[in-house]
Amino acid sequence: MDRNSTYGPQWQPDLLLRPALLHMEGPRGYLLRLAEANCMTVNELKKANAEFSVGWLTTNGLLAGVPVGSDLHQYVDIVAQARRTRIWNDRFARFCPICLSEALVWQVGWELLFHDTCPVHGVWLVDRCSSCGDWIRPNRRRLAKCKCGADLRSEQGNAAPENVRRLSAALLDGLVPGRNQRLPEPFCDLDVERLQKLIRFLGAHLDPAAGRRPLKIHSVGKMQVSWPVSSQAAEILFRWPAAFHQVLDRIQETELEHRRSFASLFRQTYQYLYQNMADCSFQPVRDAFQNWVGESWRGPVAKRNLRLPADVISNPAFIPVGVAASELGISKRRLRHLVRTGQIEGEESTGRSGRRFLMVKRSDGQKISGRLATTMNRREVMEALSLGKRRTYHLLPLLFSTASHVNDAPHMPWCVPRQEVEALVSIGERLPEIDRLGMNQVTLAHLLQFWGWDVREVVELVKAVQAGTLVPSATLKSLGGISRWVFNAEEVRSWRSARNQDQDTSLTIEVAAKALGSRPEVVSWLVSGGFLKAERVLNMRRPGHRICRTELDRFRGNYVFAVEAASQLQMRSRELRALLASNGISPLEVGDGKPCRQLVYRRTDQLEEIIQRTLQVRIGAGIEEANREI
Repeated sequence: MDRNSTYGPQWQPDLLLRPALLHMEGPRGYLLRLAEANCMTVNELKKANAEFSVGWLTTNGLLAGVPVGSDLHQYVDIVAQARRTRIWNDRFARFCPICLSEALVWQVGWELLFHDTCPVHGVWLVDRCSSCGDWIRPNRRRLAKCKCGADLRSEQGNAAPENVRRLSAALLDGLVPGRNQRLPEPFCDLDVERLQKLIRFLGAHLDPAAGRRPLKIHSVGKMQVSWPVSSQAAEILFRWPAAFHQVLDRIQETELEHRRSFASLFRQTYQYLYQNMADCSFQPVRDAFQNWVGESWRGPVAKRNLRLPADVISNPAFIPVGVAASELGISKRRLRHLVRTGQIEGEESTGRSGRRFLMVKRSDGQKISGRLATTMNRREVMEALSLGKRRTYHLLPLLFSTASHVNDAPHMPWCVPRQEVEALVSIGERLPEIDRLGMNQVTLAHLLQFWGWDVREVVELVKAVQAGTLVPSATLKSLGGISRWVFNAEEVRSWRSARNQDQDTSLTIEVAAKALGSRPEVVSWLVSGGFLKAERVLNMRRPGHRICRTELDRFRGNYVFAVEAASQLQMRSRELRALLASNGISPLEVGDGKPCRQLVYRRTDQLEEIIQRTLQVRIGAGIEEANREI
């Protein structure tokens, strides 16, 4: 006969034994203990409308002798109301074997989700039977027995981390209204339902690889599924907010090389924080997230993220390299050097197309802006002096002796002390200003464009003005910088004539080649290799080199052309090269692999000895041949 038809919906079980309910005993555990005591099953009790409530327990005499309003009554009422929520682990049973061996009571904490450790003994809860290997079912027949008959009290518990133990204790305290002293200060007002929500967010949801529905954790009641979530959540909660920020940093660093935007990387987190966790109890979590975005997010934040504070969107911690370079007034190349040398923090990532992006920390740029303000780059010097780009390129390293490249590398931007540039420009500010030029007057701009002076002459003219030996008479209003200086044309010509009286001692590459009996390309190779010293003269129209006559004399004393030595020995250059190679002497070479068009050897004692010895052999052979002819 069907038990439902026999008992009916109003049937009350005839309980032979009524074991007393204990404080903090789990509702499912108590019903199982009650059914076992009366030789029934939990399902049979449920069919008889058994429930863990004050009314049903009182009606069946299970709260007899317990005064109304006592702690036990309040506990039953709190648990009965909480049974309507989703905080319970109804599919799988778990327990502490030490507690169960001390008292045959199934504690209420063992029935809560994410309650993975024993708060008293600090061991992981057990949810599988070591004898049969199956999960321990909530609806088994005996409280301390597995379905296979094994005694659950003989199971072994393993030690758990301290923070996970503290989290389990906090979940247990969350059932009782009031401040949860187990939790850190920002979360002391969380009840068990909100705390579980926070655990899901910190332990499972806070992961960009969690999938589309990270909160839907399959079989979350199993220990193997639950303990990684509760462990991560416990470490974050009890090291708040530093651990929370570290998790966000790891997420960002993992996805940094793929250059995912803020929306794609934190879409789920953003929506869950401001929609699913809109309760004011979670405001500390939102505050910590906003602080991290404002201080550590290494990318732009779109204005469509309206829930973020306005200052976080308008003043991000990291800005693109182009924006940072514009704010600092320097080139992107120089800014990249500052990042490479560690003076400014920056992060480089690669987009899907392979394009590389560099984000720069704004606060570091603001710190270094004061130092950058004391220097000027080449573009700023060009604008201040009112010179052309090419003229500035040639004049800058000669006009300002303290100017240097960034990192002392030739290809890096220039750093020119602003004070020196302003001092040079201020010379014209002390002169009278005129609207048009008079008779026999010439500006520096006209001189640079039409007089054909080389850079060295222009630099010496500027330095003569600084020294006061050549004084401009005025400045032209229509020009700027130093190009507006006005000179008396005759005075400038006289100054240049006096300066060039001793300039005949230097030779061009072509003239030096004729003096050495060689070709210009050979002399250029010697200059580029450092064997022949030359002074670079940067003429505005035709840059070139000048070689002093004394340098030519030094070169002749240290080096010799193969053709010259071969002529002295009356042999071909090829024969001389073979002779010298057999004695371990090689011609001059440079590291770039570019050969010289003519063989040149360094004068050494060994070389002179070989030449003299070969010459004597040649002379002796000539004398013997002459004697034979006679």
